[in-house]
Amino acid sequence: MWNLVRAEIVQLWRHRIVALSAVAAPLIFAGVLLATRDQYDSAGSVAAMQVAVMASLGVYVTATTALAARRQHLFLKRLRTTPLSPSAIVAGMVLPSVLLSLIQTGIVLAVLAAVGSAPGNLGVVVAGVVALNLILGLLAVATSGVTSSPDHAQVTTLPIFLLVVGGAIWVAITGTTDQAGLKRLTPGGSISELVMQGWAGAPVGDVAPLVGPIVAWVLVGAVLARSTFRWEPRS
Repeated sequence: MWNLVRAEIVQLWRHRIVALSAVAAPLIFAGVLLATRDQYDSAGSVAAMQVAVMASLGVYVTATTALAARRQHLFLKRLRTTPLSPSAIVAGMVLPSVLLSLIQTGIVLAVLAAVGSAPGNLGVVVAGVVALNLILGLLAVATSGVTSSPDHAQVTTLPIFLLVVGGAIWVAITGTTDQAGLKRLTPGGSISELVMQGWAGAPVGDVAPLVGPIVAWVLVGAVLARSTFRWEPRS
């Protein structure tokens, strides 16, 4: 599988659309948030929005586009003739986007901590970052199943992208004192609250109510990925 991961990283850099969504766009948005950080209540709010935007673009949009491209070119179909299991093939296709996103997010959050305030509970922040990347990786596999081409991914990824980023901005700007239950129903909302709480130094016990919504989104992503993913090109 790791040979496939390395090959996909090379292909990622060669594909302009995928490279843009994986590298340039997330860093641009993160840089804008970093430059305008004084407009927000706390560094945690900025971190929450950065995590949501970077994972949505770097993992969700990128992996969906890459999978659609590989299916269109029959690469996925050819991989099924190799000794790799179906799950290993899919993981090998998505993992490069996840790894790149985690590296970029780590760098951006480190800069934010250096120019602003450091996270009080780094473990909780890291858990939020990893959880969102996992959720969006699974949703990317699911969305690719209804995406006929790389260009079509710009349309099919829009609803989930808006749900994640919109939920993150909603929580980061308005907090969770009002409509907390509704905000936690969105993947962006629950993860943003987790990152903000971790940045503020909340102990693990205080973020326990967020575990349920996050685990639920992981399960939803897994079920959708299993039911909608396709190996054959879509017409």
